[in-house]
Amino acid sequence: MQLAPVRWGAYNTIIMDYYDEVNKKRLSYYNWVYVLKLADSSRDPSAMDIFKFTNQQPDKTVTGQQLSDHFKVDVGTINLELGRFGKEALAHTIAPDQKRTSGSKKGDNIYWNIPFTNDKEKQEAGEGNFYWTLRPELVRALEVA
Repeated sequence: MQLAPVRWGAYNTIIMDYYDEVNKKRLSYYNWVYVLKLADSSRDPSAMDIFKFTNQQPDKTVTGQQLSDHFKVDVGTINLELGRFGKEALAHTIAPDQKRTSGSKKGDNIYWNIPFTNDKEKQEAGEGNFYWTLRPELVRALEVA
């Protein structure tokens, strides 16, 4: 995804985002509107395709397997696209990086949690599946994208 360079000045309040300890990386509605307008849609599936599909699901929530089945690609392709998107989105915001705290990839940056949260209640009740839920700010921005 190629995003235009950030133009500072009169518009800098539009592209600022916020950070909170509970939700980690969160972009504001205005950040999402900005980033979605610049998102690269040339890949199949693109992050925008993934977001639109997820937005149509109950509770705005999907599993990697549901995305894989719908787009007819492996889950790794979905993860790669979301990672690319998250990394590019962060390049145009001031949110701090979030690092993995355990596992074999300890210390690596995490990007899936920029557009999504993990619904832990569903995960615990759903045989261990990882459930991605769109952030409310992104859902609102998709209405105008």
